[in-house]
Amino acid sequence: MCSRDYIVKRLEKTFKISLKKDVLLLGLGKSNTDLAIFFQKAGINFSILELKKEEEVSLKANPKILELINRNANIQFSATEDQLKNALLQSSLVVLSPSISPLSTWGKWVKESKLPTTTELEVAAVLTKTPLITVTGTVGKSTTANLISQILSQEKKVFLGGNIGIPLINHISAELYENKRYDYGVAEASSYQLYWSQNFLANMCLFLNFFSHHIDWHGSVFDYYIAKASLFFRQKKNTIFILDGDDKSTVSLGHNLSGRVFYFGNEPDNRDYVRKSCWFLSNKRNSVVFDAGKASEEFSLDDCALTGAHNKYNISAAVLATKLCKASSASIRKALKKVKPLPFRQELFTLGDITVINDSKSTTLVGTISALNGAVSLGFTWLIVGGILEGEFEDTFIQTVNFFKDKLVGVVFYGEKSEKLFKEFKMRDLLPSYKVNKMEDAVKLLSSKVKKGQVILFSPGGSSFDEDKNFEERGKRFNQLLKQYL
Repeated sequence: MCSRDYIVKRLEKTFKISLKKDVLLLGLGKSNTDLAIFFQKAGINFSILELKKEEEVSLKANPKILELINRNANIQFSATEDQLKNALLQSSLVVLSPSISPLSTWGKWVKESKLPTTTELEVAAVLTKTPLITVTGTVGKSTTANLISQILSQEKKVFLGGNIGIPLINHISAELYENKRYDYGVAEASSYQLYWSQNFLANMCLFLNFFSHHIDWHGSVFDYYIAKASLFFRQKKNTIFILDGDDKSTVSLGHNLSGRVFYFGNEPDNRDYVRKSCWFLSNKRNSVVFDAGKASEEFSLDDCALTGAHNKYNISAAVLATKLCKASSASIRKALKKVKPLPFRQELFTLGDITVINDSKSTTLVGTISALNGAVSLGFTWLIVGGILEGEFEDTFIQTVNFFKDKLVGVVFYGEKSEKLFKEFKMRDLLPSYKVNKMEDAVKLLSSKVKKGQVILFSPGGSSFDEDKNFEERGKRFNQLLKQYL
């Protein structure tokens, strides 16, 4: 059974604070709500500020908020700037919801306060007694973290959480209060979480890739990169680092790390910057090779549901990570056969004679490019692009579409933010292109055009906030619209 003293000592020592003052939680998202419940159980004094009005907060989406209200938690809805300033004066530590940008009014006031900042993810990492594997990168984080968890779970007790949608603090609560024991914890970490986390430590850190993204939140590509890279620079000397050996930004990072560094990627050749310990065979057998130094071992991907070149990178990273955790080859092979794509991450299904790929998770054109590589191998493809596009990687996206144009039937753009890209397609006359207002209009249009045996790839390449609260809601709604119109 956990004692309050352990939690207080760990937090005070890590953040160099006194918990005689409150912990201030900014934002009532899922992670902060669960952390508040944990703090209540531990007897940690806290207050919560939420920008939204109480009636605007979705209790259906997050019923634990009602639990906090019923327990008389100190929650201030419709919080003002003055209330924030006053709360900062009375607090020792600020726990920020990942949605709060340092460029926002609240973010600026927190930074000016000079108070230590953290996130639910970091608090959980500080308190856990379980070896932690942390996965970050621009794309592929959830898929890789999930696969690592599935491989290790064949023989070990493992928890999975973080940005993948499961607050890590719930596992730590079970560990501390229910005496649950785990061999490993796997955490997906976003740049938003890492930015506000100053003391996050892990036993193993993976950096899958880096592309320009989230500039509106961070302010610049450099700041986005630093948010990711800072995780690696703050680790201890015995930490294991796993990096993309084909990405110059991650390779250069590896040259400056003091721990044990391993690389994964495409099949090695004389153009490589580093020696790789795990790679996939691109033009030969459909497999991943792990090189232990003295001997290599090959893992077939013929029966693996994770397809496409991007997933071969994810699988290579996961195989390398789990091999370094002493996972057996049998466990890896079993998990590779069992693993399924996560919901709305290139989720594959059929409607009659039509193949559908729901890739609602794609919030960058980099993700859409990856999805295209896999989709065209299944048949002639219709592509749906839309949402709030950031305007990055448009040239690369156009080049990819041009490369696959013989395998593409057409592209449907939706939303006002896709207007610029649509006009570029029309000007170049790449292939049939259509522009509609909303996602529902795109599905309606395709219902009259798609033919038997063809593929519909829904890989928006932009965030969901134009029509939906998140990519999960967008993905569910897309599936409902398909069933309604097809």
